[in-house]
Amino acid sequence: VYWSKIFKKSKDPTFLFIAILWYALYAWDEAFEALYGHITKLESEVLRTHEIELTRELHKVEAHLLHYKQLLQDFKKSVIFVKDTPNPVTESGKMTKQERKMAARAREDSKNLMDKETHNLLSEIERLESQRSMYSDRLQNVMRLAFASVNIEDSRAMKNLTEASLKDSAAMKQIAYLTMVFLPATLMSSIFSMNVAEINPGTKEHLANFAIATVLLTVFTAWLVIALQLHSSFWPPGSGVFRRIAWPVFYVAKLIKDARERRGNARRNRDNILRTP
Repeated sequence: VYWSKIFKKSKDPTFLFIAILWYALYAWDEAFEALYGHITKLESEVLRTHEIELTRELHKVEAHLLHYKQLLQDFKKSVIFVKDTPNPVTESGKMTKQERKMAARAREDSKNLMDKETHNLLSEIERLESQRSMYSDRLQNVMRLAFASVNIEDSRAMKNLTEASLKDSAAMKQIAYLTMVFLPATLMSSIFSMNVAEINPGTKEHLANFAIATVLLTVFTAWLVIALQLHSSFWPPGSGVFRRIAWPVFYVAKLIKDARERRGNARRNRDNILRTP
């Protein structure tokens, strides 16, 4: 009914094209309505599953929205062209003065009606562009959420791997310490082959010699292992090679100094207690 009245008021065939543009606008509305449902579904999936595969689908939708931006701009240019370009069919030919006056009035009415319809179309296109921009912002937000969720999951996985590595490192340290303790004894038993007088009478070696050699080799191994470390609690950070090699001397000196300080503190505390009335 609405367009029938317009066609009766104006003989400009451009209004038929305007009606077709309105149908295109209604199709845009339906497309955005379907897209809104798809974006809402993707948001729910991202919040529920935290799967990285969903980001690919989000990027696809974002690519479609960028394409829609260009299409809406072309749609807007078409409406502006129709608005600013009068139909040459409506131009006056050979007419009388009265007919020219009536044709001019009809063109003025058609122009006003055309301005009204194109203004409404441009307003609706602006609404669609705002809607598209809002969808794009929502997609960006969902993509940031998806990447953040994946990063959190990766951080948790890395934390678990780090904890497992620390446990393995602690186990390897224990094995290394056990090896450090038992390896010298094993070596010495291989050397002596346990041919000691206490076990195999008639031999010249004694168990005491085996014990002394084992203890000395164990102490040497412990000294060498600690001296070769770059960081240790036995010397200050940044110590030189000589300081690390001579760590037993400095360590014993530190123990003696600490013992003297404790005795001095205990003596001062005792004297203070005796002086107190």
